[in-house]
Amino acid sequence: MSGWFARQFGDRDQFAIEISLGRDPHPIGVAHVDATWGTVAVWAQGRCLTRSVSGESSVADGVSWNLFDLMEWFVAGSVRLVNEEPLPWSLLPGARDASAWANESAQLPKARTGGDEKCGFEARSSWLAAHGLRRALVDVAMPNVVVRRLGASLEVSWDNEEWKSSRPDVRFVEPRGCAFVDARSASGALLEAVRVVTRALAERHKDVRELLDLAERAARLEAASSDWRWLVHRRTADTIESAMAGLASKLRDHTAATHSGVLVPHVAETLLLREALLETPAEILALLEAARVRQSEPLSNDLLRLVSRSQASPLHPWTAGYEVATHVRELLGWGAAPIEDLRGWLAGQGVQVGDPTLARGIAVVAARSDEQHATVAVNTAGRWPLRRETGLATALGHILMDPSPVAVDGEWEHWPTAARARAFGAMLLMPEEGVADALGSGEAVDAAGVERVMDRFHTGAHATTYHLMNMGFIDDERRGAILAELTG
Repeated sequence: MSGWFARQFGDRDQFAIEISLGRDPHPIGVAHVDATWGTVAVWAQGRCLTRSVSGESSVADGVSWNLFDLMEWFVAGSVRLVNEEPLPWSLLPGARDASAWANESAQLPKARTGGDEKCGFEARSSWLAAHGLRRALVDVAMPNVVVRRLGASLEVSWDNEEWKSSRPDVRFVEPRGCAFVDARSASGALLEAVRVVTRALAERHKDVRELLDLAERAARLEAASSDWRWLVHRRTADTIESAMAGLASKLRDHTAATHSGVLVPHVAETLLLREALLETPAEILALLEAARVRQSEPLSNDLLRLVSRSQASPLHPWTAGYEVATHVRELLGWGAAPIEDLRGWLAGQGVQVGDPTLARGIAVVAARSDEQHATVAVNTAGRWPLRRETGLATALGHILMDPSPVAVDGEWEHWPTAARARAFGAMLLMPEEGVADALGSGEAVDAAGVERVMDRFHTGAHATTYHLMNMGFIDDERRGAILAELTG
C-alpha cells in the first residue's frame, strides 16, 4: 500500500480490510471521485480475496480504483450487510453458501417465488445488491464475494469460477471458497475502516461537500432499535410488529441495549425465527413453544460425553455427520444393531421430546438452554416424510454438534449445519455395516432388499432409500423406482 493514507483494519487471520489512498493517475475533474483514488484489499481467514494476476503475470493484493462508491455502499447499507440473515427465497438443495445460492437461484420456477416471478427476482436482485461486493464498484474488476450473517458469524463466500472477472486480462487467485468469521470483530473492522477513511478524506478535502457529508453519515452510523428486523424474515417481522406488541418491544429493547456499532446480536427468539418464514402470531408462538426448554431432569452424563460441537464445514458437511454418528454408536456400544426405541432412549437421557403441530415448512426443532437441558421436536404436520422419518435422530445431531443453542430444519434452514445433522441422523439409525448385512451379497438392490433394511432398523421408505443412495448402494433413478414400488 502506498500514497498519503494506508491502513489495515482487523486481523488477516480472521477478517481484515486494507485501504490506501493516493493521487488519481487519471482524474476526471469531479472532486469527490478524484480524491478517493486508492486500493482496497479484503482478507478472510488468511486468504486475500482481492489478490489477482494480470495478463502480464503481475500480482496485486488489492483492487485499485476510485473508492467513493465503495464507501457510499457501506455507509448506506452496512446494517443490512452484517445483519440480514434470511435469503429472499428458500435455500436450494446443495447450495452450500450464499455464492452457490446466487448461482442456483438465477433461474427458478414460479413455485419458488410465491407465484410472482417478477417480484421474486426483484427480491433476489435487491439482496445481492446489498450483499455482493461486486455490486459496490460495478465498473471495476472486483472479485465475486458475498457476505451474509449466519448466527454469531459472518459467512464470507466467493466464486470467481462461475462468474469470471469483468476484465479478461485479470484473474482472481482465490477461485471458490467460504469462510466463517466472527460477526462482531468483522463488522467492527468494517465500521472502523469506513469511519477512519471518510474522516481522513474530509479533513484533507475540507471544501468537497460530498466527502464531508459522507464522513458525517459514517460517524453517525450504528444500528437502530428496529434493526432486529434484519435477523428474521420480513413478513415475520411485520407480523411481530403489527400483532405481537410484547415480543416486538422485547426485541427493540434487546437491540438498543446490546448492539455493537452496526451489529445486532441474536436473541433466543431471532435465532429460531431466522430459519422459518412464519406469517401469523399462532405460527410464531407455536415455534417458540416447541423450542422452550423446561428445567426438569438434566441431561445424563452418558449423553453429555457425546457432545462435540463445531462449525459445520460448507464443503461436504455430511461427511462429518456420518463420522460423528459412527463414533457415537461406538461410544454407546451399539455397533451395527438397530435402535429399538430412540424416543424412549432420548427421554431416558433427560431430553424432552415433543410432537407439535407447526407450520408445514418446519420439519425438526432442537434447542438447549445450557449443557444440562435440551428439547427436541418433530413437526407432525411437516411436508417432508423423509425428514419426519429421521427427525428425532436429526434433532439429536443438532444437540450434539451445533454451536448454536437452537436449530430449525425446514424450508428455510441454514445450510450446512442442517445437512450435517441429517446425515448424522440417517447414519445413526442405519449404520453402514448393518445396512450392507441386511442387503446381502446380491448384485443389485431391489425393493425386497430395501424392505429388509427397513424391517431391521425400523425406518421408513423415504429415509431408507435416500440413505442407500447417498451411500452408493443405489443411484437416484433406482431410488425413485424402488420408492414408488414401496409406497404405492
